[in-house]
Amino acid sequence: LSGFYAVRLTNAAAETAGGGSGTQTRTCLARRSPIGPRNVGRIRLGFTRRRLRRVPVRPVRITRRSYRYCVKRSSGRVTAVFSRRGRVALVTTTARVHGNRRVRPGSRARALRRAYSRRRAIAPGIYRANPRSPRLIGVRKGRVRFFAVASPKLLRHPRRLARHVRLAGL
Repeated sequence: LSGFYAVRLTNAAAETAGGGSGTQTRTCLARRSPIGPRNVGRIRLGFTRRRLRRVPVRPVRITRRSYRYCVKRSSGRVTAVFSRRGRVALVTTTARVHGNRRVRPGSRARALRRAYSRRRAIAPGIYRANPRSPRLIGVRKGRVRFFAVASPKLLRHPRRLARHVRLAGL
């Protein structure tokens, strides 16, 4: 069995082999995703559904108002919640590997109080990192449960913000 073999791959096989044109899709978001002022890793505030399709990671779950992504080697998830106009207004993460100032989901609330002395409560169990920060930290039963980044418009309406957090499944 020697000689020359010409093989043609179908679309699905070409994508998994990396031979397809365009970007290669990954299964989950990176563990070391930073929580920036407008993003959690590749998921950014203001993105539309069309723009999120260009991100090289596919959502694990899609609902009418949110996209949910897995995180590599983590049971946590990153969720993008859409406004009524179809843009990402809230990005949340429950992955224990994501965090800021040595505080991450699963940390004690005491560590949050020590790291964020200028935090402000804006809804029950939801704190802003400081009075002008877009970063949010959710606390329940004495533990940090999630980190989030919210749009400025959403931050002006605490009840709407709480509704978006529920839409994220938190």
